[in-house]
Parts: sequence; C-alpha cells; structure tokens
Amino acid sequence: KSHQPHQMHLPITGPRQLRNLQTRGRDYLLDRIRLARIDIHKGIASTTRKKQTSQFTRWTEFLKRCGIEDAFLTSVTAQRKGEIICAFSNEVRHNRYGRTAKNTLRCGTVESAIANVVATFKEHHKPDPTTDVFGKRILPLRRQLKGYKDSDSPPKRQCCLPLAVFNHIATNAKTPSEVAISELIHGA
Repeated sequence: KSHQPHQMHLPITGPRQLRNLQTRGRDYLLDRIRLARIDIHKGIASTTRKKQTSQFTRWTEFLKRCGIEDAFLTSVTAQRKGEIICAFSNEVRHNRYGRTAKNTLRCGTVESAIANVVATFKEHHKPDPTTDVFGKRILPLRRQLKGYKDSDSPPKRQCCLPLAVFNHIATNAKTPSEVAISELIHGA
C-alpha cells in the first residue's frame, strides 16, 4: 500500500473545528495543508524516503506473515506492540528480507530498520511502538539491541597509508595537476 504524503481527504462535516468553517475557508485551509505536505515531502532526501518506504514494506510483509493486516497496530496493546517490534527486529537481524548474502546483520542495521518504521508511524500521526509512556525506548527492545551490539564483531578498521606513500606522491609530482593533487593529499 502506498503512503502518499500529500493526499488528504477531509469530509465537509468532520471535526468540530472544520465543521464550522465556511466552504471557501475550508477549501483554502485544505489547499494550504496539501501544499505544506508537499513542502514537507521535499524536505526528505529521496534516499531517506526510499529506505523508509523499503523498511515499512518489510514491516507490512512481516505483519502479513503473522496474520496482522493493520500496519499501525491500532487495536494492539502497548505490550503486544513491543513484542511485535522485537520480533521484527529479530527478522531484520537474521536477514529474512535482505538483499545481501549475510546471515546476520549488525545492530546498526537493525536500529536503522526500526527507525525507518517508526518514522512512518510518526508521519501518519501514530504512536511510536518502540517507546513507553515516558518516551523512552521499551526495555525489551533496549536489551535485545544491546545483546546484538555486544555480539557483533568489532568493525574492521582501515589502516592508514604509510608516510612513504605521501612522500612518493610529492616527489614524483611533475605536471601542475599532479602538484595540485599532491598538495590536496598532503592537506588532507
């Protein structure tokens, strides 16, 4: 299901605040809201939008596998929402929907997937399923992610180039462009 950010359907008789507006004023307001949503949409980088959409699609696929049709879990208790988001985190961790050959994804990837799902919830004015009533991340999810982080192997660090490489570049720079490149490299 597509989530178009600038689609808006408000009935003429709706919330009390809009019900009393004259048709012309109501139409003007709805037009301004529609234009504001377009501006908001433009404020999100296309790569961010793609990641968010992709992860939310994975979320809905996961829910359908579980027999849940409501992507925003509106009739589900807060505790059950937490359990479902933890189950989804497990699915992401074990790369059930991934495009890579890795069997286990890093904690940062899981956190990013969750953040993209949560962003879609917030975009649709739905409560964040990963936080408690105090606005803190729910304890089971914190513990799950900490376990992932603790079991992740340390990131592979790239070694620095030896100084001899920089000296070689500087001494062998002949043309003006090679000299300029050498100066840029040494400045970095």
